[in-house]
Amino acid sequence: MAQSWTHVRLFDKSGVPPLEEGFFFHDTGIIIGGHGYIIRSNNYFNSFIVDSSYSATGLGGLTFVNRDTGYMFSNKLLETFDGGNTWAPKPNGTYPTLFHFYDFMLFVSADTGYFSANEGDLGTLYFTYDGGINWFVPDTSSFYVGTLTGEVLRMHVIQDSIIYVLIIELGSDYLFTIKRSSDYGKTWSFVSNVGRWASIDYGDFYFLDDTTIILATTGYIRKSVDGGVSFAYQLPTDDFIGDPRQAIAFSGRDTGYVAFGQSVYKTYDAGNTWTNANFSFAPEDSNDYISFITMGCSRNAVVGTMNKYIYKMEPDCGITGIADIPDVNSFSINPNPTNNKLYVTINNQQKSNLQIFAIDGRAVMPQDVIQQDYFEVDVSNLATGLYFLVLQNDEGRVVRKFVKE
Repeated sequence: MAQSWTHVRLFDKSGVPPLEEGFFFHDTGIIIGGHGYIIRSNNYFNSFIVDSSYSATGLGGLTFVNRDTGYMFSNKLLETFDGGNTWAPKPNGTYPTLFHFYDFMLFVSADTGYFSANEGDLGTLYFTYDGGINWFVPDTSSFYVGTLTGEVLRMHVIQDSIIYVLIIELGSDYLFTIKRSSDYGKTWSFVSNVGRWASIDYGDFYFLDDTTIILATTGYIRKSVDGGVSFAYQLPTDDFIGDPRQAIAFSGRDTGYVAFGQSVYKTYDAGNTWTNANFSFAPEDSNDYISFITMGCSRNAVVGTMNKYIYKMEPDCGITGIADIPDVNSFSINPNPTNNKLYVTINNQQKSNLQIFAIDGRAVMPQDVIQQDYFEVDVSNLATGLYFLVLQNDEGRVVRKFVKE
């Protein structure tokens, strides 16, 4: 069955600045515009609220560490503990040069975050270990050599200290480079050059694990299985319409999307093959182009445009709206919390599909077919946190929450 996209107009007025970034958890989402608009919805954008409180300062750097806790910046760092419904400035501390919405920010926990200046103090990496109150510059934090400068397009952090960056080095042509630091950004080593295009300065990468990378740059989707040292071409595309930004979104390891300009491509096999996702702009948006794509789970994706629209796909989402069944004896798991294995007991069992989701909606274990009344699930490789075990058969779908210690 062909996928369909629903067109949603966020603003009726003209002159609204571009939509820059978005974050979704199932049907709850938040989108920000570079010039200060926050758009929030709790029902997959069937309705939404527009907040223009920060229109005087602009917004950028939207990043969430879980469903509730997130950060972004205006002229100060803002934080939320309720999924983006309310935002408050962090206390004054040691701040980078004035935040700019072209800058890049990533928080990997409620305390630890990284910030790259793409305006003004170009090429400087800051980090914080106190939730953004104070920011520090490592001893030698420049990504560049000599007079060569550029911008950080994307960042990935492994175990706090190991940082990968995709940067665009600005010169006569635009050189895309991946660099790596294993000492919290103090020193950087070259990993690979991944392309050079004149006058094009957008790209994105996404880590499926510590060594497997999906890369989208102008004209191509590529995949690396050796930490970015080499890439195989997966899909060439000539979509240069309008402003050819690239954006990647995955839910779990297998299911993901890449957006190019005015096209969207999908994969169901961890980026080994890609097909067209049947995305097209409405007639009134024919001169528009994509600015971001985000996913709440494996069955929904949201595209934001540089004008004032979003396009949403397939609102049914893994565990949205599913409550634990009333009869607690019919489906039980123990021990809970666990640090190794879950033991699952099901009364009147029939053939069922079993899957585990993280709190952000990602499928963290592949789907398995279960036919026993009693079985065990190895969760020893999962990170510490809250998860959902989902069981589905012809009679319906049920969920159990569990904590991995």
